[in-house]
This record gives sequence, structure tokens and C-alpha cells, in this order.
Amino acid sequence: MGFGDNAAADLVRSAYDSEDHRRLTGLKATYDPGNIFRLNYNIPPLAGAG
Repeated sequence: MGFGDNAAADLVRSAYDSEDHRRLTGLKATYDPGNIFRLNYNIPPLAGAG
């Protein structure tokens, strides 16, 4: 799976149900729109939100 930029986005997404993943990407867009905190199982910010 990998971490950060090497994390497989589809595998990370599959760890959450769709409602939780949508909520997390919205939070990420609000509090970390530049995706600074990405050295984990990265959840990128929701595009166009924030």
C-alpha cells in the first residue's frame, strides 16, 4: 500500500465507508488544503471544498 505519495488511493479509500471518506476529505480541504499532512495513509483534500 505505501505511505504518503506512494499510498494507493483506492486502497486507502476502501478502508472507510463512503460517508466517512467524504467527511474526511471535506475536513482535509478545510484544515489542510495544501495536503501538508500526507506522510501517512493519505486522504487528499476534496477538490473545490473548503
